[in-house]
Amino acid sequence: MMVWGLSILIFLCLSTLGVALAGLIFHRRMAALESERRRLAALGAPAGEAAAPSLWRDRSLSTIPLLHRVLSRLPRQSDLELLLHRAGNPCNLGTLVLMAGTLCFLGVCLGAWRGSLPLAVGVAGLGAAAPVIWLRMLAGKRLAAFDEQFPEAVELMARALRAGHALASAMNMVAQESEDPVAGEFAKTFEDYSFGKDLDHALGDLVDRVGLQDVKFFATAVMLQRETGGNLAEILDNIGHIIRERFRLMRQVKALSAEGRLSGNILSLMAPALLGILMLISPGYVALLFDHPLGRMMLIVGGAFQALGMLVIRGLVRVRV
Repeated sequence: MMVWGLSILIFLCLSTLGVALAGLIFHRRMAALESERRRLAALGAPAGEAAAPSLWRDRSLSTIPLLHRVLSRLPRQSDLELLLHRAGNPCNLGTLVLMAGTLCFLGVCLGAWRGSLPLAVGVAGLGAAAPVIWLRMLAGKRLAAFDEQFPEAVELMARALRAGHALASAMNMVAQESEDPVAGEFAKTFEDYSFGKDLDHALGDLVDRVGLQDVKFFATAVMLQRETGGNLAEILDNIGHIIRERFRLMRQVKALSAEGRLSGNILSLMAPALLGILMLISPGYVALLFDHPLGRMMLIVGGAFQALGMLVIRGLVRVRV
């Protein structure tokens, strides 16, 4: 009876995970279609007879009304929404919570099947954290792409200002001529300003959404220029030049520290790799570490010191410019 119950629970969890993944794929497809519609509208081409411009942004946390009401009462849901936005909105918050809950429940089922409480807690925690880790990886890649494209966007705005365009028009040109993620972020900023929001507040929202230091410098320079005056095109040229020089310095630092980073990676992976090789070559020799209580304690202590050593090595070879 217990086996049948676990089988039904696993089936339900896998079904829920499948629905969540289907919603994720559908959401990404709709985001791609929306991006294409926006570009066609910017070029003056019709995006379809049924398409109509909407002034309302989708603020729903989930397509399930009950889950939307529950998530709207969470104390830290704004932080998760910001992380989702920085990751490019691959799914909504409801899909993320369903994925985390399903993976967590599967971890509990695995621990119950093996009869191990530490295994259940560890796998359940890892399953609950896996979607957030995935989002952080996507956000890091997207923000790195934004940082690479941002100097070109700033220089494009400077050229537009020299040609006689206003700052809002220059931001609209960046939204139309650049690629995502720079195009999407500047498009949101231009829409906020066009629909009545103050420029300082629109730039502040851009800083909050992106959170990069270069964007903070850009927004601060524009706000100060509006208060004190000056040549904004020259200021933007200087900002673009500084950002490019910083990238050049970062690449030089990475080239000079490549040997140290490689040595750190080798030292970090040596102990786990040696343990894996011993488990393949002589499993009986290593089994004592997993079967004996003293061996398990040695594994826990050794793993903790290994993780601490990896953090120390990463701090030594990581150089911020």
